[in-house]
Amino acid sequence: MTKKTGINVVLLCEVAAAINDLPDMFEINAWHLAIAFPGALEGVYACACIAGWAIVIHHSASINDWEGEAVHRRARKLLRLDEEQANRLFYFGLWPLELQTGYCHLPAMPAEYENNARLARDRIQVFIETNGER
Repeated sequence: MTKKTGINVVLLCEVAAAINDLPDMFEINAWHLAIAFPGALEGVYACACIAGWAIVIHHSASINDWEGEAVHRRARKLLRLDEEQANRLFYFGLWPLELQTGYCHLPAMPAEYENNARLARDRIQVFIETNGER
């Protein structure tokens, strides 16, 4: 069992804010997709999941400049999560069922992107409120 440390709530809130601001750039099923988008930090090309966004925000650099370290492991370290917490946060199938309901895995309309972003923000909020236990 990994010793639990304090979750990096500041970075997690920044991830939630990025997802809120750019809902069409959130994709739970991909660490990242190399897509340029308006308003991005210089050099950032990302359509990312929660872990991907944590790395993009922390580094403010290209998502491709991760020096080969696994996204899951790098984001887990940045967010100060143990392995179980990281799995609960990063993997959609381990989200609380009420937050899985209504998620659109192939969004095409702005409302679908916004709904997915809302569910991700809600997921992050529940995670913070329960200190990563749920």
